[in-house]
Amino acid sequence: DPAAPVWVTSVATGGSAVTVAADAGLVHIADHESLSSFDVTDPRAPVPVGREPATQFALGVAAEGTSAWVGDWGYFERFDVSNSTGAGELDVRESAVQVDEAGVGELTITNRGAGDLTIYSASSDDSTLSFVVGTPVLAAGETTTLQVNAPAGTTLDTALCLATDDPDSPVFQVPVRTGHLDSYIGQVAPDFVLNDLEGNSWQLSELLGHPVVLVYFATW
Repeated sequence: DPAAPVWVTSVATGGSAVTVAADAGLVHIADHESLSSFDVTDPRAPVPVGREPATQFALGVAAEGTSAWVGDWGYFERFDVSNSTGAGELDVRESAVQVDEAGVGELTITNRGAGDLTIYSASSDDSTLSFVVGTPVLAAGETTTLQVNAPAGTTLDTALCLATDDPDSPVFQVPVRTGHLDSYIGQVAPDFVLNDLEGNSWQLSELLGHPVVLVYFATW
């Protein structure tokens, strides 16, 4: 009844769903970061089929049979999708593991597939690092945390190698860094002067002791 839509179900895609397209019993979602596909043979119980990262920034998707055409910022991409489900799908949220001064960092891992995802091992070329996986076997939709431990105060610029049974990316690497290498959290900000929309001039050093919020955005 178009005058009285009824909510049926919802499934987390792991990104910001921008556009949706459906054909051949499959639904495809472009969510900026990737293309996510679901088997909707039973529309009340969508089953994840796969999730593949976009080359740049997935903004649109069109469905044609079991293929998905993705408008990806500076690219035009085609993905062929199989309705056969059952595999796990690795989804790592952080682009890097940031280790704090105490020597602890965390990585969030989610299984976006339809079957179990097994985390076989976590390793690094840096022998001072150790890893603790919260849950080594993730059911569909489950999330766990991998903790990275390093000697306190260590300077790091290495990588974590994650081995899983994800058929698309069985070996996945994530940079591991200490905060002061590429993060300015906790450091004194350099002084600067900016003009607001009314033409008033503001100097950061004159606002010492007050909260300062900078808002910046693109105008397109």
